[in-house]
Amino acid sequence: MFRKLQTRLSFFCIAVTASILIAMSFGALLISESGMRKNESVTFQNHVSTLLSYLRDQSTVSHTWAATAEQTNDIWLYIEENGTPLFFNTSNESRQRLDLYRELLKTASHDYQFDFSQEYEISRTVTQTSFTYQADDRQDYYVALGMIPKENSYLGILIVHPLNTLKRSVMTQRLLFLLLDIIALLFLSIFAFAFTKRTIRPVEESQRRQKEFVAAASHELRSPLAVILSGLSAMQKADPRESAQFAASIETEGLRMSRLVDDLLALANADSGNWSVQMEDVELDTLLLDLYERYEPLARHKGISFHILLPETGSFNCTCDRQRIEQLLSILIDNAL
Repeated sequence: MFRKLQTRLSFFCIAVTASILIAMSFGALLISESGMRKNESVTFQNHVSTLLSYLRDQSTVSHTWAATAEQTNDIWLYIEENGTPLFFNTSNESRQRLDLYRELLKTASHDYQFDFSQEYEISRTVTQTSFTYQADDRQDYYVALGMIPKENSYLGILIVHPLNTLKRSVMTQRLLFLLLDIIALLFLSIFAFAFTKRTIRPVEESQRRQKEFVAAASHELRSPLAVILSGLSAMQKADPRESAQFAASIETEGLRMSRLVDDLLALANADSGNWSVQMEDVELDTLLLDLYERYEPLARHKGISFHILLPETGSFNCTCDRQRIEQLLSILIDNAL
């Protein structure tokens, strides 16, 4: 029964703490991921501003500079001069990127009304726009477009930042949070089982003592009850002269049962913390004499030598609970006899 109770309490503790832990982890993860995306976006915008400022001040753009900028800033660059792409090659990767660039330019024109040629006709200042784009293959990108007017031409710049690194960082962080939660739940489970076991130990000990108490009470009450029942049975068959003897025996055992019940109730009250004490000034010599007179006939009947020794002079008063003291000494003397 206690093992089942311990298991239920442990699972309850684990469920409650796990819910709190998961909720806190989820909140912390959302805050952290939001911060990571914000930092990534701010970094990309800074790179865009730096690149546009550089291209505005340069009369020529070299392929080496473009390659270095892509590698350093983790971006892809697509540059048009008067509508003609620069740095174009025929590799498969470049063709795939060119298809992506065309989709991005189409999206910018349709959704954000940003077109290289139209912007050039409208304004002679640097203009730009940015947005987030998800391709058909579920890949996400930060996208920025800029128009830089030159003396007799214009540059159209498309800057693309793949979010693969950010996705990997987010996934790594999620796995790390998951691992930490699993480890925390493992330690919480160990703690919950140990804690609940320690918690129910007093209850288990109380039930064990209760069983022992009931067993002891049953044993003590069984003996006088057996005598009473046998005496009643014998009275039904005995003649009137012998009935008085059986009645006296039944009365004695009944009184004994009454004392046992009183003792058991006293023990039960003491164990439950409800023990009451009535303090008064008691003459100990008088108390002992009363006990002696009560048990001396029983001791003489059993052939047991029973004496009391008291000082001839002096007063022996004590502040105590007379009833409890008598009860305690009665139990000791009764057990001895």
